[in-house]
Amino acid sequence: MRIGAVISAEKLKLSPVKLNNPSAVISFLIIATGLVFGSLFYTFEGSLLRDELWNFFVSFSSDFSNKNKSEVLSGLLISNLPYICLMTVFGTCAVGTPAVFLLSFLKSAGLGALSSYIYGAYAVKGIEYCLLVFFPGKVIMLFAMLLLTQSCYNLSKDIFSSLKQEGIKVNIEKYFLRTVLISVIFVISSLIEFLCVTSFSSLFSFS
Repeated sequence: MRIGAVISAEKLKLSPVKLNNPSAVISFLIIATGLVFGSLFYTFEGSLLRDELWNFFVSFSSDFSNKNKSEVLSGLLISNLPYICLMTVFGTCAVGTPAVFLLSFLKSAGLGALSSYIYGAYAVKGIEYCLLVFFPGKVIMLFAMLLLTQSCYNLSKDIFSSLKQEGIKVNIEKYFLRTVLISVIFVISSLIEFLCVTSFSSLFSFS
């Protein structure tokens, strides 16, 4: 038996990476800018947020010890629901793009500020908490935010363009299907955070 396996140089050649998706780049920049802004705002104006962040973080970390696992999981799942619903609604508006960007910016800014607070207030213990409990689920959540921001921005832009010019197709069904799939990623991020919280939060005390 003769097996012929010819691998040409053309097949091995990798296609160059092209940034040909402006909506993905813009969505990434909005979220990245929010993270940086939140961190910088806490660094320079931390006195305005320190008490609120302390109350939020301590209540967040201590509440888990007073609840059963089903309550913890349901709380994590519900926490992203308002953001997903508002983003979905604004994505169906012709002038919803500013609101879509603002919501993602504020959500990522809050995450950046809270991360900076944990670093600044608890030093090494804060870093360990972030690595073991805080970051694993939040990284997946940021990815889901990027996809949702891009999806909502694209539909809002298409609807706006369709009002000004005929012949532009707006696929609402595809938008809602994509939103459902992105929501599944949010659920996965909550499940990961739930596993990290239930596994490692007992190792830390911040009260």
